[in-house]
Amino acid sequence: MNQSRQRLVFMAYVVIAVFILLLGRYFWVQAFRAEDLQQKVVVQRVKKLVEQPERGRIVDKNGDVLAFSLMSKNIAVYPNLLKTKKSKETVAKLLSKELDLPYKEVWAKVNAKDSKGNPLMWQSIKRRVDVDVAKRIQDKHYGAIEIVNEPKRYYPNGKTGASILGMVNQNGEANAGLEIALDSYLKGVPGYRVAETDSKGKVIPIGYENVSTPLNGQTVTLTTDTYLQQVVEDALVKTQKDLNATKVHAVLMNPKDGSILAMASTPSFDPNNYSKYPVSSWSLNPATYVYEPGSTFKPVYMAMAMDAGHITKDFTYNDGGSISVNGTSIRNWDGINHGPSNLRDVILRSSNVGMINISRTMTSKQIVSGLKKAGIGQTTGVELTGEERGLFPTPKQLDDDPIRKATVSFGQGISVTPLQLVSAFSQVINGGYKIQPHLVDNIKDQFGNITYQTEEPKNQRVYKKSTSDTIKGYLNANMHEGSGKTAQIDGYEAGGKTGSAWFVENGRYVRGEIIGSFMGFAPLDNPQVSLLVVVEKPDAEFGSTAAGPAWQEIMTETLRYLSLKKQKESQKAKETVKVPDVRWMLVDDAKDVLADKAKDVNVKVEGKGNVVTDRYYRYDKNELTVTLVTKKLQDKTGYYIPSLTGKTKDEINKLFKGTNVSVVEHGVGTLTQQVTAPGYYKKLNDFVLWYQ
Repeated sequence: MNQSRQRLVFMAYVVIAVFILLLGRYFWVQAFRAEDLQQKVVVQRVKKLVEQPERGRIVDKNGDVLAFSLMSKNIAVYPNLLKTKKSKETVAKLLSKELDLPYKEVWAKVNAKDSKGNPLMWQSIKRRVDVDVAKRIQDKHYGAIEIVNEPKRYYPNGKTGASILGMVNQNGEANAGLEIALDSYLKGVPGYRVAETDSKGKVIPIGYENVSTPLNGQTVTLTTDTYLQQVVEDALVKTQKDLNATKVHAVLMNPKDGSILAMASTPSFDPNNYSKYPVSSWSLNPATYVYEPGSTFKPVYMAMAMDAGHITKDFTYNDGGSISVNGTSIRNWDGINHGPSNLRDVILRSSNVGMINISRTMTSKQIVSGLKKAGIGQTTGVELTGEERGLFPTPKQLDDDPIRKATVSFGQGISVTPLQLVSAFSQVINGGYKIQPHLVDNIKDQFGNITYQTEEPKNQRVYKKSTSDTIKGYLNANMHEGSGKTAQIDGYEAGGKTGSAWFVENGRYVRGEIIGSFMGFAPLDNPQVSLLVVVEKPDAEFGSTAAGPAWQEIMTETLRYLSLKKQKESQKAKETVKVPDVRWMLVDDAKDVLADKAKDVNVKVEGKGNVVTDRYYRYDKNELTVTLVTKKLQDKTGYYIPSLTGKTKDEINKLFKGTNVSVVEHGVGTLTQQVTAPGYYKKLNDFVLWYQ
């Protein structure tokens, strides 16, 4: 009896001890472990799914879509939420069937564990799953299965516009062009879904659930026109192929407001398959390409000097074909001694000597200040990342290097981007008004609210109207008489300037390799379009042959597409007429050559001289009018020596009678060799002639 009682008492003590221990454990858990355990429950039963927004569209000025996104689905699992073998098998079978994946492959991911044997938190099963397939999986309500949006970017026009659009990579990250520059507007704001799941990973219908809807990206409307973009790119591709060029660039702009109608560079890439192209092509565009502009820089430099009052339109200089700068001889491209010349001659002959004479009217500080005002040496502010400012000198650098100070005037020793130069040029020819180059017209959110719009300068002048009109006149003359005459636009008066500069590689000029360019505008009286074409290392010697054909092709089609009324009757019937070069002939000889080579020509004579030093022409009312600019054989400034080949002794002696030129003659008959070449001479000693 006593033993039984003792046994009961012992058991009672054991029960009481166990109860006390359990009570203590319960108190300890509640007091010290509750928060930690609660967090573990949340981790096991509550999950957060990120909902990706749809990236905003990019459209051209007409609303044509250039870039858009379509939603696909990414499927993943949370192995740590699948507590039983049966639940794992159910999920694995479902995903294997719906996603057409091997069961063993899916099972390995569903049952994945870390090095300590604990289930992994997350495993990707398949990306970019069709929306309908994902919907069938979602309808099973397995919370352990993650289904999230993954937008895929599409560019319906392929390569067209790629150099400005850039692209989005396979991870949904903006990687170049407008895509990265405007990423904050385009990417949108992600949403999320927080839900409570049971031990099998299924969403508890009456459990905790919170949803935040994603905010889709905004719509970007550009200033570009897809048709004109295609016109430009076709011309660039053709130029690169025909001339075996390494790179070709073009900017087509409205010079009134700086809106870019088209802009492209080759070689380009297809943003739909960007990985198949060199990384260097992703960011190549006219805002990032830096080069020495050569003679296309002359109109901008001249306008700067004229507007500041350093020169006037009556500025004259003596063009001997070359000029000495700090002991170094710098020559014109043709090396011809043209004698007294003016600003019009500088543009028409593309005279380096003339530009150096202009540069000598200014201090280094004035040059740098004037070019900065023109927009040179600084970024334009266009909506692209990585825009370059070019290589721009300081006043001290120009003071320390007189040769560079001289060469900057004709676009060497200074570098720009195509966009920077055509923007500065547009301000010269638009009446002198400041512009803001831009690719983006506006950006709107999904509710139609404008969140970004380009602010255009209002009536801010860079140049006087008189300066603009004067330079435009020179550029128009160049299209008729100078390097631009082969690129005239049928039915329109235009203005233009060619350029060619040595290609720079590793800080050194590469002889024989040029960058050829052509920059111009149309129509003359009310410019609506400015265009620059730049060709790197072409199989061509001059800018007129390298970039002129592409410039003419693009400008002709642009004017037609924009339905701009023609200013003059078609010149097609006269395209076969070539006006002979009669410079440095006697006036009567020049008239005879013109009458023989060009039918129905009306010849006018400017000046009272007997030597033709220049000529210009116009088609007007079905008539070709050629004006001969003349000088006397000798005047107070020097001698204007004509070509005398074929003349007799009597004719030559009569011509030089009354001058102080010493004529040295050899032989008899007619002149066959003229030792002193035709041209202007400030001093002339013996004039040696050989007859036969």
